[in-house]
Amino acid sequence: MPDRDDIDRIVELAALDIEPDTLPVLRNQIRQILEYISQLEAFADEPVTPDGPDVAAPQPLRPDTVRPASVAPTPGVNAPEFRDGLFVVPKLDALDPE
Repeated sequence: MPDRDDIDRIVELAALDIEPDTLPVLRNQIRQILEYISQLEAFADEPVTPDGPDVAAPQPLRPDTVRPASVAPTPGVNAPEFRDGLFVVPKLDALDPE
């Protein structure tokens, strides 16, 4: 069980800027946290057995097979015009209004 000096040391180490009137509330909260942690530490040494209805049976794994992946469309799919592996665009002088 942490005493007042332990809790004051935690506040000091955390470099918390605490108003004096809120310090008792903070001490109580830190004490509760440390008590909860000590309860969890008591369970840390107990072995866990995976049995009971909550444990699912192991699922079989599918075999790893190499398959071709088509994740990207060919470049010409979204192009207005695509011929012989190239994008077809108008000549620059064709865009000039003069």
